[in-house]
Amino acid sequence: MRHYYIPVLVAILIGCEQVVELELPYEERIVVNGYIGLSYDSALYISRTLPVGEVATWEKAAIREALVTLRHGAEEFQCLPDPEQIGRYMLPLADSSWYGTEVTLEVRAGGLYTWVTTVIPKPTPVISAKVTFSESVRASLTATVVAAPNTAISVGTAQTPFQVLQDTLLFKLHTFRGTQVALHDVTFRPLYGRFEGDSIVVALTTYGRDQVRALDNAGSRGESVFGFAGSNPFYNVEGDGIGLFLGRSRSLAYAAIVR
Repeated sequence: MRHYYIPVLVAILIGCEQVVELELPYEERIVVNGYIGLSYDSALYISRTLPVGEVATWEKAAIREALVTLRHGAEEFQCLPDPEQIGRYMLPLADSSWYGTEVTLEVRAGGLYTWVTTVIPKPTPVISAKVTFSESVRASLTATVVAAPNTAISVGTAQTPFQVLQDTLLFKLHTFRGTQVALHDVTFRPLYGRFEGDSIVVALTTYGRDQVRALDNAGSRGESVFGFAGSNPFYNVEGDGIGLFLGRSRSLAYAAIVR
């Protein structure tokens, strides 16, 4: 008799199949992604969250007419939309006097209000640096730097007298808790064939405490500074918004080439 129970049970289960439509909650938020530093270290993008199920495109998400205010001390700046790129806003030209100080960004759009305060860190001093080439096409950087506590540093290259190297060709983050630190095992390649010359310009970009917290936060994965995957990403944006607005600075140093 037991041979008849299985097909009967399967038939019952198939007959009970039902499509259930779930209405997932949606709350519109302002999304802030940006850096503040000197002109070449600054970028600001403002968008909004989209409902689940809607095809996400930048055209749909970008906020074109937000009211964006940046405050530094007693100074106040209105950040206008970039006419060449939707969702991008133009930040003021900061100078080195902003290093080590706080800036506050406020964004208003569609009845929502969000704000964030962050610190522009001082550049990381480089004590010494050298680059060792292997077969003239692969380079290994060794450098000693003075890193402030609670900073993160990305290592790349800048324009050299011999070749232009892509700054993000290598993006390796180091988080520090001490002062004098040795960088090693940082490698990159020239973009165009054999590299000639006796030195290369190394670029160190320094990020502040909010970047370190985002990297160290439990549940975050990956090394992208925006949109961390995971169950508990860190955002420093408050109010009706999410995202990261980070201070950063850059220092350049000539690294002698050892062949």
